[in-house]
Amino acid sequence: MIHNMKPHHRQNQQVSENHTHLELSSTSISRIADCMTFRPYTVTADTTVNELLQLFEVHNYDCVPVVERDGTFLGILTDGDVLRAFETVQNSGDALLLKLPARQLMNPNPVTAHAGETAVEGLQKMSAHRLRWLPVIEADALLGLVTYEQLESRLVAPVTMEQAAVTAGMNSQDAHDWLCRT
Repeated sequence: MIHNMKPHHRQNQQVSENHTHLELSSTSISRIADCMTFRPYTVTADTTVNELLQLFEVHNYDCVPVVERDGTFLGILTDGDVLRAFETVQNSGDALLLKLPARQLMNPNPVTAHAGETAVEGLQKMSAHRLRWLPVIEADALLGLVTYEQLESRLVAPVTMEQAAVTAGMNSQDAHDWLCRT
């Protein structure tokens, strides 16, 4: 069974203007709760691989939390978990694999985060374990899901070229004049 909650999509951070750079933001310490997706799509342990593939394709997901009907967090299932299962059977058992329940492919002990952890702590966990997302758990219940991009966006702030030049030691007028020449 798929629980249709607030969708979680892959996110891509882009810098849209030519005269924009990124710098670390020191104005506040962001918590994971400040940027996570609350109530992401979830599936139960009985959801079949076939249903998971449809969810991944239709909503462009790369992972989905697995929960009990009461919201108790059981684990996580990624597109990589499903791909590895297909590689293992090498076309001989594809039909059987499509009928497997999520519980047989999910990771029941994934790295998780707590809502009160800082964005830096979340990014450190992701880097150490080579992850793109973390389930956010409190008291065995899933609160949400946070991506690397969501956390990273809390640590960087857009800065104009003029602000960067002033920070580098130019006065405001010199920075403006320099930018007008380039």
